[in-house]
Amino acid sequence: MMTNTATAVRFHDQQPPVASMSLRDELLQSLRSTPKTASPKFLYDRRGSELFDQICVQPEYYPTRTEEAILRDAADDIANVVGRDATLIELGSGASRKVRLLLEAVRPMSYLGIDIPP
Repeated sequence: MMTNTATAVRFHDQQPPVASMSLRDELLQSLRSTPKTASPKFLYDRRGSELFDQICVQPEYYPTRTEEAILRDAADDIANVVGRDATLIELGSGASRKVRLLLEAVRPMSYLGIDIPP
């Protein structure tokens, strides 16, 4: 007997867009706030993605190197817990560089990288 199961996924936007505000006005308002902020959505064009990739390889920008080191150290343990029948889903996958460490260790049945395309 085959069982048909469905997994419900719900998304909740913690900061829904302000409908009455233009993108320009939204960016200006966020840059005038304290501390200054800018939503990542303003960087998700081709040039913004290229700039972010360049930032990630700068010596001062440690998060990417730190995440890669953690994944490298923990990949086998994660693979043992997850098992081979897993579906690996990566939110904010970008170029999917870091996840390759997990893909090699886990060898999941399927992989889904989710990101905003440039």
